[in-house]
Amino acid sequence: YQSQLYSLKLSNNGACGSIKLFLFQFNLQTSFPNLQSLAIIEPSVDEYQNIMKMLLTMSQLKHLSIKMTALSSVHCEIFSIQSLKTCILSYDGIISFQKIQSSLSSDIEHLTLDGFYLNEINLLFHHLPHIRCLIINKLSLRTTNFILSSTNLSIMKLNCDLSVRFHSIELLLTSLTQLKEFSFTANGNEYL
Repeated sequence: YQSQLYSLKLSNNGACGSIKLFLFQFNLQTSFPNLQSLAIIEPSVDEYQNIMKMLLTMSQLKHLSIKMTALSSVHCEIFSIQSLKTCILSYDGIISFQKIQSSLSSDIEHLTLDGFYLNEINLLFHHLPHIRCLIINKLSLRTTNFILSSTNLSIMKLNCDLSVRFHSIELLLTSLTQLKEFSFTANGNEYL
């Protein structure tokens, strides 16, 4: 029956230690060879690292969703999963792409991030050359100076915080020539 499983959700939410127990009983690589979709909710750092090691060799995995309170360099490992097409990263805080190796490239086409700096959008496009859909739930800006490169992005949804001004969004939009769908929200930003 395990070879017929295509989607799996592992969670420590409300049941601390559940993921550890599951990983003790099952090896994701060997037990679920046809796994295409995986959701991981609140893993410990050790559990996360163990799962990432297994996922690197899973050639069927297309969709990955991670909800984690403490998130640091999660993206480095995720972008090494070559079969991955859709990725959702939910976490507290803003993720940085500056620590990713410049040669690392991923085939991810759909990416959702809870927090992201607009200044690093070129890094994101560099590491995700095939990205078509980008959803950022909290877009922030560290400095107003950034240069954009071209991309094939066709869908973008942004929810901006107080640090992002209209001219930054305007610059972003003029650079995204393939964009077909754009959604923008700026809650509490009277000076946009």
